[in-house]
Amino acid sequence: MTDHLQNIPLVTGVIFLLAAVVQKMFPPRNINSLYGYRTAASGRSQQHWDFAQRYSTNRMFEAAALLIICGVIMTRLELSHKTQLTLGLSLLLLFSAYMIVRTEFALKKKFPK
Repeated sequence: MTDHLQNIPLVTGVIFLLAAVVQKMFPPRNINSLYGYRTAASGRSQQHWDFAQRYSTNRMFEAAALLIICGVIMTRLELSHKTQLTLGLSLLLLFSAYMIVRTEFALKKKFPK
């Protein structure tokens, strides 16, 4: 593969990494609808919010690293454009779901009803 912009895991991994760095350096302090990890569970209280921001940022770093690794591996493989696209989007969805599911389970464990 010669066009690295077509490498969805590599590109989105770098974007996730940059977003995680920004989130780590400038975490959202108060519950808001614009910035940060925003779900019903994370917005229940300020304690939920603070925990979710820290936890999801760490999961985003993990997802970014895994996406970048997958992207680098994909650059070494001779894959058709269709396979690159399918695999890239699948990995993006998988690691996005990983961040959300892990954070939601951690919120439920930390703050049982």
